[in-house]
Parts: sequence; structure tokens; C-alpha cells
Amino acid sequence: MTHIAVYTRSAVVSPENIEAQRRTVNGALERAGFMKEATVEYYSDDGASGMNSERPGLGLLLADIAKGKFQWLVVDEWHRLSRSEDLLDIIDKLLAHNVAFITARELEALC
Repeated sequence: MTHIAVYTRSAVVSPENIEAQRRTVNGALERAGFMKEATVEYYSDDGASGMNSERPGLGLLLADIAKGKFQWLVVDEWHRLSRSEDLLDIIDKLLAHNVAFITARELEALC
């Protein structure tokens, strides 16, 4: 079974934006055939800047990745994960734990 983490972030408090990102990612996962055979866990930071890597949801996500919980991390768009040079550090952590990182758009392009 595939274990997938989905991360969403909005710079302003906007449950609608977070939900829209989840719908986009879930749709891509569905069209790629993952939803039938995968477990999906959701992490989010609502009202958090992508320039700051000190976000509660991101911290929980990275801790769970370090525990080996996931094989994939999917986001709506890459800048939802980070808007700073921290992105490369986060990707290094993903690679160190054999976690693939892909956006919903990239996933759609593969289908």
C-alpha cells in the first residue's frame, strides 16, 4: 500500500483556500489511480507565510516523514511547501527518507 502525505498552506486564514487545494490534490490522486490503493494523511498551515519554515503543520509533516510514514508528498503547487531557500532543505529531508515530492499539476501530466 502506498502512503501519501498531502500538505496545504495559505498565507491568510482561509479554510476555503485550504479545501480548494485539497480538492485539487485529491482529484489528481484520483485520476492517477492512487486513491483506491493508498492511505492519505493531510497536513496544513492556514494563515502561515511560506517564507517562514516554522509552521506547526509543516513541523508535524517533517516529523512523520522522519519516522518513515510516507512514500510520497503531494502539494497543489510547489510554493505551498515553501517560498524561500528552505525549500531545498525540505527536499533534502524528503530525499533522505526516500519520499517523492510532486505537485498535483505534475501528477496530472504523468497520467
